[in-house]
Amino acid sequence: MPGPFVRAWISLVLAAMACQGSGIPYLDVEPDWSGEIMDVAIADGMHVCEGDLVALDVHAAFVADAIGSPDRRVLYYWTNFEEVRHYCPIGAGCAHPEGAIGTSYSTGLHEAAHVLAGHLGRSRPLWEEGLAEAFMPSPAYKGNHHPAAMLGQEALGGLSYPQAGHFFRWLWLDEPERALDLYAETGMLDDDARALAIFERVMGESLVDVGDVYLAGAPRELPSLRNGEESVLAWTDGEWRHTLEMDCDRPDTQAYGEWVMRTAFIDIETPGQYEVMSFDARFEIRSLNRTAGAALHWRTIGVGRLDLDAGRYQIVLQAEASESIEAVVVVRPTLLTQPTLPD
Repeated sequence: MPGPFVRAWISLVLAAMACQGSGIPYLDVEPDWSGEIMDVAIADGMHVCEGDLVALDVHAAFVADAIGSPDRRVLYYWTNFEEVRHYCPIGAGCAHPEGAIGTSYSTGLHEAAHVLAGHLGRSRPLWEEGLAEAFMPSPAYKGNHHPAAMLGQEALGGLSYPQAGHFFRWLWLDEPERALDLYAETGMLDDDARALAIFERVMGESLVDVGDVYLAGAPRELPSLRNGEESVLAWTDGEWRHTLEMDCDRPDTQAYGEWVMRTAFIDIETPGQYEVMSFDARFEIRSLNRTAGAALHWRTIGVGRLDLDAGRYQIVLQAEASESIEAVVVVRPTLLTQPTLPD
């Protein structure tokens, strides 16, 4: 159990993140873009595309619906690290009940979840950060730390947010209502003994026992809670051949540093060797297979061959472009692979 000094330090950090007044400059900015839930203000010099803003809004709407957030809007001030560090004790962003500030798209996803969970009250960092990471629109990966040990790693920034997210996602997939009860009933300043007692009361088993089951049997990779929303490219005449327009003003194009990025998905029915071709854009393919172990990342410009298992793959196109471009991407089986036609 953390001692009084450590608990006091935790309290100070969390208070700095949550108890700022509404007169904070980043909460007084005027939005440059508004969606269903998100209002986004963008500082000068930040490279933000329409697709980033749309994706943030879609994510916030999903989280709000999942955790039962009352009708509310989320203000996100997207700015540089120099400005963020004036307001946030650690990291690339932080949240306030009235809004959030951060340096990137991924930070916005994370901090928006904190704002939307405000009706649940403040909880221990294991559950607060766990919830925010659990709802990130990407696979979550299991670490080696026991959840009971992670409770004690919250002090001094020692908690692994991705590992907390994997554990909370695992709890959520089994019993979402209990996972939310655990978050809501555990107070921000509850010491370890009380937090452990609350876990056992809410979940019906001790954190030690649940953690043992988790480490022994939880999948290494858990899919996004939003799985199934992807736009899957059509198979036509024995191949996937598509021309994808990339333009920062399009709702399907996101920023990638100073570049632009667009994603799409394909479903491969037959494992085997596939020829991949990309023109006018850097091409990356990522395996989303739940049984394939570590995700496959492979990049090229031009033509290459790759052995692929059956399953869903994410295609990522990246280009250094200040104007609209049309990138051609082709994926097709080689003569070594006799494909099963997708339905």
